[in-house]
Amino acid sequence: MPKRRKKTDMEVAQGILLGYVNVLDAVFTRATGKGMKDWLEEFRQRPRELPRGAPPTAPEPEMSLSDAYIVLGLAGDAPIEEIKKRYRNLANLFHPDRPGGYKEAMILLNRAYARVLKEKGQ
Repeated sequence: MPKRRKKTDMEVAQGILLGYVNVLDAVFTRATGKGMKDWLEEFRQRPRELPRGAPPTAPEPEMSLSDAYIVLGLAGDAPIEEIKKRYRNLANLFHPDRPGGYKEAMILLNRAYARVLKEKGQ
């Protein structure tokens, strides 16, 4: 049997990020009914402005607390300091102004963070 090649730190990190992106996509699909790629493709085809007299869109339903913790990748009993630290780390990773950032992921992350803070009374 040939020996297996050991994964490099970069390959391990890419695997973790890919897993996290897949979880985010699953939560986004549950929240919106579409995957992030499908939603983004549809969004690109829409006009930039609503036609005159068009009704405003309905507000998005509040994210469930369990989904919010899944998006943040934390357990439900995580202390507020850990929640804030995780949010900052993920925001640095997914912020659209950073290379490789995703606007949709950042929106989802902000909704999750706001929901958890609301639950913690912050």
